[in-house]
Amino acid sequence: MPFSWNQTEASKPSHAKQDKALQMYEAEVYQRAALLMRLGYSLKEATSRLQSNASWDFEINAMPKFSSRLKKIVEKVYKQKGAVGGGAPTLE
Repeated sequence: MPFSWNQTEASKPSHAKQDKALQMYEAEVYQRAALLMRLGYSLKEATSRLQSNASWDFEINAMPKFSSRLKKIVEKVYKQKGAVGGGAPTLE
């Protein structure tokens, strides 16, 4: 005799949830890129490191959509912050 409370139906993730997850991943890349820049990593080193992190994070599953924009996100961070090397962060 099946019980209704014991029946689980997996629902497909909604577009809203997928969009939020994508925004979260992109924000994480942005924040990590900013941290690496403040620590003195070059644009090339930061991009390589973040691409490696993403590959490791998703080695079992397919790479998410944000991975195709990872390089652009890192470049945006370095352009906005005026990447000239390491040093103390500046307050804006």
